[in-house]
Amino acid sequence: TIPSCFTNQLGCDSWATNSSEFKKTFVRERNDLLEFLDDNNIKNVVFITTDVHFPSNIIVDEDPNHDRDRVIVHEIVSGPLAAITFPKPNPLDPTINATYLYHENKIFNFGYLKTQKQENDSRVHLISEIRDGDGLLRPGSYLDLTPQ
Repeated sequence: TIPSCFTNQLGCDSWATNSSEFKKTFVRERNDLLEFLDDNNIKNVVFITTDVHFPSNIIVDEDPNHDRDRVIVHEIVSGPLAAITFPKPNPLDPTINATYLYHENKIFNFGYLKTQKQENDSRVHLISEIRDGDGLLRPGSYLDLTPQ
């Protein structure tokens, strides 16, 4: 059985679920990871996730160790292509500085990722797009993550 925040089971399958609303979360582990990234000045962290039944691009811009050197983490979310869709995206946890750059609901979709060297700056970029069931780019979903 997969743990779920929405049942009486132990644990939770979400590390970013609002811990003030759902008490069984991985908030401590998430905060430890963000603090580790900040302590070690690790850049260009991208989480690619799926199976949440709505597409989104999320940015976390946080200073977990309070040293005024912020850590920026991107989360790219896609899915489902052929499963039920959710009526709305989940609210983001207010205890971290997370923002939706893009989100939609009630659409079948898939994520399209590619690495591509750009001619104008000769760096390799991570390009993320959300495509609908017909393979068309969803408005607002294009994300170009240039290494820092």
